[in-house]
Order: sequence, then structure tokens, then C-alpha cells
Amino acid sequence: MRRYFLALVVTMLCVTACGDQGLAGTPNTVQKDMTPPPSPEVAVTGTLESPGNGCVAIRPDTGAHSLWVVWPEGTSADDDGVVWPSGKRSIPGDSITLTGYVTTRNALPGGENPDSMWGSKAGFCIEAQHNPELMIVFREP
Repeated sequence: MRRYFLALVVTMLCVTACGDQGLAGTPNTVQKDMTPPPSPEVAVTGTLESPGNGCVAIRPDTGAHSLWVVWPEGTSADDDGVVWPSGKRSIPGDSITLTGYVTTRNALPGGENPDSMWGSKAGFCIEAQHNPELMIVFREP
């Protein structure tokens, strides 16, 4: 019992200490098996930004609030930024046009449930942006 408790404590410390390592690994939100929502597809031009919590957003040039981005399957990240499936790299501060669906967390599978995978991520990332909307991107720019 003592070993299990120690293993749990070590795991929690590692997660806490290693939690904010820039963007390295997989962005906090990469979709899998997701279908487009019924809303129309739109293009948003703006600047990529990262609050340092693993979530990446686009701040529209229109001056609107930032939109948390749900990335296409196959997207990854490194210390510098987002790596698209083709290998193209986008970093915070880049001006970019993303095409996708601007919607709310309810369009995500289980998005309305804070205990589901997408509901948890949506709560975490949307709260960081102070905007209830998000953008789901299905293809590279």
C-alpha cells in the first residue's frame, strides 16, 4: 500500500512540475474521429497565440476575442509551435488564416459534460481565452 501511495505522489509531482513545457508534444487539443458541426465553414485571419497552458488560440484581426483552436488530426507541437501534418510549422505570433467552424463547446463530443475528455479540455482552454467560442479546423491553411 505504501508503494502505491508513493508512486501516486511521484506521478502527481511529475505532472505538476512537467505540466507547462511550452507546446512540446501534442497540442492540448487535436481532434480524432470528429465530424464537422452543422454551422457554416468560415475563414478567420489573425495571430496565433499561446497562453502557455498547452492551448493555442487565434486572435482575429477584427479585434474579436481569441478563439481556442481544435487542431486537425495529425497535428503535433514542439518547443517552437504547431507542426501541421505536412510538416509545415506555425508559431505563436504568426499571422495565419484558418478555415474551419466557429462554434461552442457543445459541438464537441461530450463538450457539455465537464467530466468528458472534450468537456474538460474545453473548460480549461476556453476559460483561458475568456470567450465561449472555439474554432474547429479540419485542414491545414
